[in-house]
Amino acid sequence: MFISKERAVVVPQSEHQSLAGVLAFHWGNDEFSLPDINIEAFKRGVAMHDQVFGLMDTKALGAITEAERAVQVDEWLNIDYEDPETALVVLLHVRRLMNTLERRPLYAKLDRRISEIVQEQGLNLSEYEAADTITDLCDLIAFDFSFESPTEQTRNVYKNKNENTDITYKLSAGEILLSDWPFNIDSITGNITGYEQKGYPGELVPVELEFTIKKA
Repeated sequence: MFISKERAVVVPQSEHQSLAGVLAFHWGNDEFSLPDINIEAFKRGVAMHDQVFGLMDTKALGAITEAERAVQVDEWLNIDYEDPETALVVLLHVRRLMNTLERRPLYAKLDRRISEIVQEQGLNLSEYEAADTITDLCDLIAFDFSFESPTEQTRNVYKNKNENTDITYKLSAGEILLSDWPFNIDSITGNITGYEQKGYPGELVPVELEFTIKKA
């Protein structure tokens, strides 16, 4: 779960992943091409990338132990996704996280399963790895928003078959401004649901976190 840096509110991983899914759903326009993969599987994968945490997780980010992390990776590997392409989108995301965290044995375990899926299904791994840069940006925006703290981040993201490009976003008070616009609508607005930290999860007092995402 995410603990707000501004107030006594928590945001479950399930709500964080729903925002990431919204961003993936709207990805692609005349300037930003969709990657040459199964796009519906891509959207599903981003929208369920943190499914192992369940609906109302209670473990604060940063407090997950090594043993718990290993169990989670096994759970990610054993989820029955709708199709192999969706699984590949999710596992590439998790592999990237394990690389960032320098968890080499877990990275290797994920890498083996990714290779199996690619070989079994005859998929182009490089295309899915390119799409993972989009997953990364969608996830990171949703990640930072769930903490409710002003921040600025840059990610290098797939733009088309010939190039990637840097996109910087600035987040403050529910407004997220992007230096470039990769989405298929002019702006994205909505909300996710957090809960008052006191009593969570036994007593759920909802708090709506509203967001507006637009080009700077």
